[in-house]
Amino acid sequence: MFTANYYLNFIFTNMKTIFISLVILLITTFSISVNAQKDPIKWGKLLPEDISLKIYSPDNKASALVLCDYGTVSVGPRTVYTRHVRIKILKDDGIAAANIEIPYKSLHYYERFYTLKGQTFNISENGKIVKSKLKYSSIKDVVIDSRHNKKVFTFPDVKVGSIIEYTYTISSLDLVRLDNWYFQNQYPTVWSEYRVYIPKRFNYLVTFQKGRALDDVEQQQYADRLQWLYNNTINTVYSKLSPNDYLLYESAKKTSKVYLARGQNLRFVMDNMPAISNIDKTQAVTDLMPKVRVHLYLADGYYPFFFRHIILASREEYEAWDNSDYYSSWYHPGFVIYWLPSWKEATDKWLNDEHLGLRIEKKIKPEIKVSSDSLSAIDSIYKFVRKNIVWDGSYNMFADRKLNVVLKKKTGSSGEINLVLIDMLKKAGFEVSPVLVRTMNLGRVENIYPEQGQFNHVIAQVVINGKASYIDATGNGNIFELPANVQFTQGWVLKENGYGWVYISNSPERNMPLQIIKEPAKMKSDVPTISNI
Repeated sequence: MFTANYYLNFIFTNMKTIFISLVILLITTFSISVNAQKDPIKWGKLLPEDISLKIYSPDNKASALVLCDYGTVSVGPRTVYTRHVRIKILKDDGIAAANIEIPYKSLHYYERFYTLKGQTFNISENGKIVKSKLKYSSIKDVVIDSRHNKKVFTFPDVKVGSIIEYTYTISSLDLVRLDNWYFQNQYPTVWSEYRVYIPKRFNYLVTFQKGRALDDVEQQQYADRLQWLYNNTINTVYSKLSPNDYLLYESAKKTSKVYLARGQNLRFVMDNMPAISNIDKTQAVTDLMPKVRVHLYLADGYYPFFFRHIILASREEYEAWDNSDYYSSWYHPGFVIYWLPSWKEATDKWLNDEHLGLRIEKKIKPEIKVSSDSLSAIDSIYKFVRKNIVWDGSYNMFADRKLNVVLKKKTGSSGEINLVLIDMLKKAGFEVSPVLVRTMNLGRVENIYPEQGQFNHVIAQVVINGKASYIDATGNGNIFELPANVQFTQGWVLKENGYGWVYISNSPERNMPLQIIKEPAKMKSDVPTISNI
């Protein structure tokens, strides 16, 4: 006799194709239903003024011009990103704009391209538009590292006067921290538009930032607004925010706005944006760009089974663990899928993560002789790690493999190498802690709430005679000589007691704790405590 479980297993194992089609259909239906406004750009439909344009008058030195950069993001059983870009080549130097790279997350099929196409437009001598399509065979898939690939292609028949355009759709398992949208790039941009579509199942913080970081007073004001958010039921919050378009916070200088979005469509537009130039080499160029950031605040309730993968991928350490068992089981996370954690909650989770804090607690085997002098002993351990493990060039705050395996294989990510270093220093009796950092090329960190995935690296903090020093075994210099992409950044020290922000530099005299923003204490909300997903 056939049971209900038999039919469930039959559907799951034998109708995989139908399941995938159903998910795509659901995504497509959602996208159509929310997209009532006209798109600012249509595939293949050129404007006469764009065809005749030869010099961009606001910047006559511009070698290329972004006529339109239009993107959308919609959250459902998958998060779906779309983008449509059109560029005019104005000078010989601008032909480089025809070389396109689109990075994406490849591990565990985290992101997949559903469409990717491009074409070049030229004007013939008799005034007709000649179109050259990008061939699929010319699109290369290039491995960046163990987690990321990129699509690489060059437009055909490009010359001065050409107009190029490309569009793509990516289906992603992003749920907690969605991709940032930047309104500027290396070329002037006539029109940049981003639309964010949030269903009623999820509650997101959507931040529009014009480039300038919040000052200390503004940061505390925003933290206070988060406390207000925690202290009230979600329905009460929305009733209070609805008269003001669900604006949760706006900085005094009008440089940052934060919306709380649920079942809403948000549209952000900036026009006639100049080309970005990074004058201050100690600052990431992305810090200077106006942008939209989207981060999950709360997701709770019961979800259909086809939401399972995107819910499981909301785990911070998703990329680090073998999730094959989860793909083949019917396990479903609890009622609260995600609730924006406090820094204490995030710290506790990281310290008890088997790929981070608990890796250090499981002491590795190798014994090395160290002197009684502290600096000499630390230097011996540092040199041992540098000699025995080669950095593979990838950044990671986690150690995917056990530390003994890393030593045996003699190669590892930045997280694996520096966690070996921390483990050995701890075993030798030093006061040492991991420090989570975001390398400078990725821009400033969010220091008000623990934005998921913002840290991409971990280094060691060693306290000697009451002063903190920092060590990164992926560098090429001496023991306390930090790589350039780590110096003068902010880092989060992982300690059970004494966790917090620190300023990182090569000089122990400058390595003082930063001002700590009074973080929200989640005590009065009716939402259950964070799920143990």
